[in-house]
Amino acid sequence: CLAGCMQDGTCVCSYGWTGSACNVECKGGASNPCSNHGICRTDGMCICDRGWTGADCSIECAGAAENPNHWPCHLHGNCEGWFINPQTQFQYGLACEIECPGGAHSICSRHGVCDDVGECSCFKGFRNKSCEVACLGQRDCNPATGCEGVCNYAGSCQEDGSCICEAAFRGSACELVCPPFTGLASDICNLRGVCNAEGVCNCYVWYQGVACEQIASWVIAVVVLFTLALIAVSVHLIRRWLHNRMRARRRARRERRKVRRTEAAVNRMKGYKVPIPDDMSMQAKGI
Repeated sequence: CLAGCMQDGTCVCSYGWTGSACNVECKGGASNPCSNHGICRTDGMCICDRGWTGADCSIECAGAAENPNHWPCHLHGNCEGWFINPQTQFQYGLACEIECPGGAHSICSRHGVCDDVGECSCFKGFRNKSCEVACLGQRDCNPATGCEGVCNYAGSCQEDGSCICEAAFRGSACELVCPPFTGLASDICNLRGVCNAEGVCNCYVWYQGVACEQIASWVIAVVVLFTLALIAVSVHLIRRWLHNRMRARRRARRERRKVRRTEAAVNRMKGYKVPIPDDMSMQAKGI
């Protein structure tokens, strides 16, 4: 009791001292307790005045000097170590002068987290400055963390929420798969056509079918007709060849018969003897 003792035995402490026995020095020192910006508690700790903080109330809160009533943080937040106003926790900056995108009542459109410089880190599946743009084709979503998949797991989401699809997918949200529906770029239309914006194959002229898996009907028809024509021509040529061969054989047989007849005639001529008339026959004929 450096300053005196009351009738009930309690102490009246000197300036800058506190405690039941006035043996505790206030923060900031006995000569400058609480930096003259607060009240010293019985344990020596300070309860700072409005707009001041720190163990000894020597730190002026940001924004307090600009406020005529020395309110800190432009009335948009709390000065750490001083007071907490749960209704004004939605603005950032050293003096809480920056409002988060989306506004105090819809921070980052409730789809992201606002950082210390007032910028949103959007959850998966959301885009734009205030995370208000939802990506198309969201899949497996959780309100607390966002969506695991965007563009139906088949593309990438752009800042405007639109999708750039992988090669084998079509549609605004990449919801269409090009035939034969394997999702592989190497299988699109079996490499026999082009997949259009509706996910339908426009086959090359030689092919047809949902995935251009069949030969075109007109090609088959042409091949059949050509084959039939080739068969017909072949049959005609074979028949002509057989006919000519038969004629040649008949001609050869006729020639051989002529030769044999000629030879027979020659042989007969060679064996023919002219008869010599005798005297009586000559007399009878009057020779």
